[in-house]
Amino acid sequence: MRIGIVSTSLGNVGLAESFELAHKAGAEGIEIMYGSDGLRDLTKSDHAEQLKTLATGAKLEIPSLCLGFLLNKPSLLGTDKELTKARNAIRAAISAAAEVGASTVLVPLFGNSSIELEEEIGHVVDAAGELVADAEAADVVLGFESNLSFNRQRFLLDSFGSPAHVKVYQDTGNARARKLDLATGLRDMGGQAIAGIHFKDVHVREGHPPEYDIMMGDGDVDFRAVVQSLRAIGYDGWAVVETPPGSDPLANAKSNIECARRLVQE
Repeated sequence: MRIGIVSTSLGNVGLAESFELAHKAGAEGIEIMYGSDGLRDLTKSDHAEQLKTLATGAKLEIPSLCLGFLLNKPSLLGTDKELTKARNAIRAAISAAAEVGASTVLVPLFGNSSIELEEEIGHVVDAAGELVADAEAADVVLGFESNLSFNRQRFLLDSFGSPAHVKVYQDTGNARARKLDLATGLRDMGGQAIAGIHFKDVHVREGHPPEYDIMMGDGDVDFRAVVQSLRAIGYDGWAVVETPPGSDPLANAKSNIECARRLVQE
């Protein structure tokens, strides 16, 4: 497994500085998180070229583009206007990912875009189904990250019917907060169904909201069990650190990346 980091884990900095910090922190790759201005950035004519230039200069790969702004509204579950905007964003991301060599476009299905029921899953499949051909043509994976149980994640994938280009993106902290057994779930899903995984820790206490503002290894995620399961299913993709930047983003990123690398090398 190779170790990357999400751009927002490096603090509130510009795109160029995030690449510089990721390199200094020891990452092999950087996942680009697109916030509120994400669609505008993705549709700039020189955006992909800018990403390639920055990646080359920092000696980093770009494993994935994450459409974080889709969390702000129902997106694929929303109005016709919201649905059109979401489709356009995903298409733009697919095009950019293909140009920069990113294997995955991460499509979040939680927050205001959360899905739980089979009816909602069916709606997402209908809404995003026409994008699968774009992903196949570009040889880019649509990685859906959600809070669904593993059975429903499998139902989502089977409903799309494109196992090579529609997969699930897992998150260690979110799974633990939802009391899902990620280590077992990974083994049940199999390596071919996993687009990528976020390494994130969390404190879970009864009667309190999950606490994510912690360093890797200080919370309740059993990372060793997760890594053992990833090895067991033959997963050899990216482990992307998604941790809070804190008061010293570079030092924290370096520490979390070193922790992740120790885990995958044990």
